[in-house]
Amino acid sequence: MIRSGGWIKIGGVLMALLGLFLIVVVGDLFQFSPGDDIGISLSEKGDEMAVNAGFGLFLIGIFALFLYSGSALPEEYTRAFLKTQGESVGRLVRSLNLEGNGIYLPPRGRLTSDRVFVPLDKRLMEVPDLSDDMVLHTGSMGPSLGVSLHPLGAGLVDEVENGCGTPFGSEPISGATEALERLSKGTGLFREITVRDRKDHLEVHIRHSVLGGVCEDIWKDHPDLHRKVGCPACSSVLCATTRIAKVPLRVMDVRREGGKVIYKMRKGG
Repeated sequence: MIRSGGWIKIGGVLMALLGLFLIVVVGDLFQFSPGDDIGISLSEKGDEMAVNAGFGLFLIGIFALFLYSGSALPEEYTRAFLKTQGESVGRLVRSLNLEGNGIYLPPRGRLTSDRVFVPLDKRLMEVPDLSDDMVLHTGSMGPSLGVSLHPLGAGLVDEVENGCGTPFGSEPISGATEALERLSKGTGLFREITVRDRKDHLEVHIRHSVLGGVCEDIWKDHPDLHRKVGCPACSSVLCATTRIAKVPLRVMDVRREGGKVIYKMRKGG
């Protein structure tokens, strides 16, 4: 007989594979060209629902495996699995020719859940008006081509909020470091999370614990992924921080220093 955790792991694998299938199949239907003024609307092809479902299934499946595989599998197997997921997301972002820095958006306005918007190019641009069902932003109102993704760490943040009963969005930015202890101490995934308010931007210092090696491996193999989306653990910290800030946060710089990952996030996108 398979235990309940075993069924969850099997379901996680199946959902992740189905999600990747939908993303890859639908993603091959379009390509971005930096010189194009007109984007292709997925809704016109009837494929937007498939892309949304693909990302949703992929992320749910991955987090199910994070939560139920990490303690049961040997560390080297867990690291290999998480590294594979990071590589899959890295290839997806690269295949869409996305070069801009990620912009994390809190659940505000037309968004009822977190998003990370990755622009097509590196030019600074206004944060587009996104909605929950929007995946591809075609830039019809200006040079804002890009893709809106569910952050890899959003599910973990949701679980922490549900467990403690206090949403991060109710916390002031001045108390961000203390509020994020619920994420670090509550999950055991981080040794330290510190947020420093620099008026026009935030500095987010992340010192990993059990997933430190995974973050390092993804950093080495996909150097640009942390400035666009982030590894699953870093993404969860950025999601929680953006909820506390209550405004979009644009990745201006990210570096590794003294065993920490340090993000510089511009307020307002």
